[in-house]
Amino acid sequence: MFTAKTAYNLIHGNVVQDKEVRWKSIWKWRGPHRIRTFLWLAAKERIKCKAELYRRDIGVDTICMRCGCAVEDTVHALRNCVASWRIWNMLLAGHWIFANIQGTGLHGSTREWSCVFGVAIWCIWIGRNQLLFEGKVVNEDSMVQDIRVRAEEIIRTFDTFQSDRRLRIQNMFGWLPPRWPYYKLNSDGARKRSSFAGADGLIRDATGRWHDGFCMNIRICYVTIAELWGLYQGLVLAWVKDCWWLRLIAFVLLSCLTGNALMLLAPRQ
Repeated sequence: MFTAKTAYNLIHGNVVQDKEVRWKSIWKWRGPHRIRTFLWLAAKERIKCKAELYRRDIGVDTICMRCGCAVEDTVHALRNCVASWRIWNMLLAGHWIFANIQGTGLHGSTREWSCVFGVAIWCIWIGRNQLLFEGKVVNEDSMVQDIRVRAEEIIRTFDTFQSDRRLRIQNMFGWLPPRWPYYKLNSDGARKRSSFAGADGLIRDATGRWHDGFCMNIRICYVTIAELWGLYQGLVLAWVKDCWWLRLIAFVLLSCLTGNALMLLAPRQ
């Protein structure tokens, strides 16, 4: 079927396909999403270097503050500046032309050099911003070492993730109602990175109808303690609400560690 898109592709041939492959290669880069996004902005020449700020009518001097020799556009900031070029020379093993053509770079494989390249672009930009906004001069040897460590960690993480994903078994979890006329208590505890923890829970009957619930802040504790607090508060809630129907059938330690629900058995009268 004839469309404007098919006519455009027929006229331009492989040019459109090549552009699509090039842009998709950025989003397929194996690394953190924030670096991937930065690579996309750099490829579009939209990072906030001085030339881009000047283009947006933000009154700044366009001369690079690191070398003072040229206009700071994207290519200059990330590659052509003397400060950036010294980083690339330290990263490249042997002759820089052959290292890039053959994809050997630092580690000896195309995949690994792609990761090192992306991390280096990101670190060079971070170092430039630290100098511009904080007046902090980053040591070149330390930056190269940081690039190597970050790249090796990213490669190792993605390799582990790929191997784990091949062995992963998908398990579907859902809430199962208790037998009538029993009740079920579901409790949970969680802890943030800041060490603050909390717990919550609810009680439902065989039809799934909500009877009562709670939510509490536990301040600072381990996640296992938060789980135990959730279990304790759920039992207290059940006792206070209707202690006559409380009959607990639960393996407390197993349920706390595995997240299994605890059964509160209550015959209705």
